[in-house]
Amino acid sequence: GYPELLIDENIKTFGGLEHYSYARYKEEKLVFKYGDYPYRTNINRYGEFETGAFFIHNNASHYITKIDANEYLIISEEESGFFEVLAPFSYLLIFFTLFVLLFIAMVSIPFKRIGFELNFRNQLQLYITSLIVVSLVIVGIISVAYVINLNTGKNKEILQEKTHSVLIELEHKLSGEDLLTADMEEYLTSLLIKFSKVFFSDINLYDLHGNLLASSRPQIFQKQLISTKMNSDAFRTLTIDKKLLYIHTETIGDQDYFSAYVPFMNEENKVVAYLNLPYFARQTELQKEISVFLNTFLNVYVLLIAVAIFIAILISRYITQPLQLIRDKMRNLSLGGTNEKIHWSRNDEIGTLVAEYNRMIDELSRSAELLAKSERESAWREMAKQVAHEIKNPLTPMKLSVQYLKKAWDEKSPDWEERLQRFTQTIVEHIDTLSAIASEFSDFAKMPQKKEEKIDLSETIKKSLDLFSDTENIHFSYQATVTSPPFVLADKNQLIRVFNNLIQNSIQAIGQKHEGFIKITLDPDHENYIIRVIDNGPGIPYEMMDKIFSPSFTTKSSGMGLGLALVRSIIVEAGGNINFESSPTDGTVFIITLPAYQLS
Repeated sequence: GYPELLIDENIKTFGGLEHYSYARYKEEKLVFKYGDYPYRTNINRYGEFETGAFFIHNNASHYITKIDANEYLIISEEESGFFEVLAPFSYLLIFFTLFVLLFIAMVSIPFKRIGFELNFRNQLQLYITSLIVVSLVIVGIISVAYVINLNTGKNKEILQEKTHSVLIELEHKLSGEDLLTADMEEYLTSLLIKFSKVFFSDINLYDLHGNLLASSRPQIFQKQLISTKMNSDAFRTLTIDKKLLYIHTETIGDQDYFSAYVPFMNEENKVVAYLNLPYFARQTELQKEISVFLNTFLNVYVLLIAVAIFIAILISRYITQPLQLIRDKMRNLSLGGTNEKIHWSRNDEIGTLVAEYNRMIDELSRSAELLAKSERESAWREMAKQVAHEIKNPLTPMKLSVQYLKKAWDEKSPDWEERLQRFTQTIVEHIDTLSAIASEFSDFAKMPQKKEEKIDLSETIKKSLDLFSDTENIHFSYQATVTSPPFVLADKNQLIRVFNNLIQNSIQAIGQKHEGFIKITLDPDHENYIIRVIDNGPGIPYEMMDKIFSPSFTTKSSGMGLGLALVRSIIVEAGGNINFESSPTDGTVFIITLPAYQLS
């Protein structure tokens, strides 16, 4: 009640001892007890014990000390339950979780700036966990509010019952009085003090004008800590509104408390005074009740959150597993390769997605076949067009030659034999041209089966150079910087064709140029060999550089242009590559890279 307001703040610092109980025994019998623990009436009922030591009895921890020869003091505390022991760990876990979330939020800001995003599985886990945490917070707030409201309602109900009980006791003593005056203060005070001890509550009595008549705690009013006037709201409610009960919240200092007011009537039902009971609900008890509830609540929900996070991980993996399977399959998709379908037995959303993926695989396979067929047909059409064009070129002069020869025969021309000789020579040349075209086409369309063997690259180059060494107006040179025989693994005949073709192209590019030269160099490069075929011809026009390795490309007036395409195919089959550099002033350099022979 009121005395709690008078406790010094320094003394309050020793609070928190309300959950302890103690008992004093004299000559083995209980003479005094305080607290909620149910002590035995005889100290011997605790069995054997040592003074100055702790012992456990009836789910409580006890400390017993000896005051004098026949007097003992026992201090007791109920043992903490499982949830109370677990509570600190729950608080630490929550604090650590909040700290980690804050750290992740701070760290993720730079990642957001550079476009960092969580994947679908992590998002799903985050959403499920966040939903549970938000639900926990909402349920916790509602539950705490419910406990506070429940406690408030309980306190009001207790106050109302006490007020009516005190009112009944006063009616027994004062119902015959027609008017209560200040002259009766001593008698009224004694009654109120008596009833205060019975009902464990402070009691105030006011006259019809709202002035204090008597109180069970007169010292509070004598020291002018509280006004002797009745609360104005309560006075107005009882006198003007004529209500039989008014309970509201009043404040003293920084403490709020409930206060109940009722009219006191005599046996003639005439109001002769107003009864007031202030009810100081123990804030520590309310805080303890809320604390116990929160401890239990947090412990249960921390366990539920842990289970929920585990379930969220399982659910997210279960949901995203087929998506990852589809992702892996799509990652391995290729237009010309073998693409596997996904087998999914359930007819759900994932099943619909899998069905669409499988349908896409079928369509992709059909499209790949159609594309390959179209490319083959297009390539052969282009090749046939080129062959027809190359064949048609010599046929026209052959036809004209035959017509001129027939005319000379019909006219009995005197130079008939000379014309026949020229005709025969022209026909043979054009037949050789057609034969060369057929040979080029045959070589490109049907490459012979390659026979890989260990080849000395330097010796192969020298043999090709020796073949063309008698060419007029061209100087040939060969330079190698290797310190050991430069062996490669390739088909010897195909490799000779490569160098022959490149040298022949250089000779044709140089033409009748005075002081032409063709230089071949061989240099090691880590596990490869670099071969350069250099000439001082006019170079390759810039607009033709992208087409130089195309099957139909040629810069000559005859031939199909299959040579460089064949060269590139042979080099690639040998595990190497070929490119070129060209300029109108410096000529052309073909650069071939071939892997060195490895013993393994």
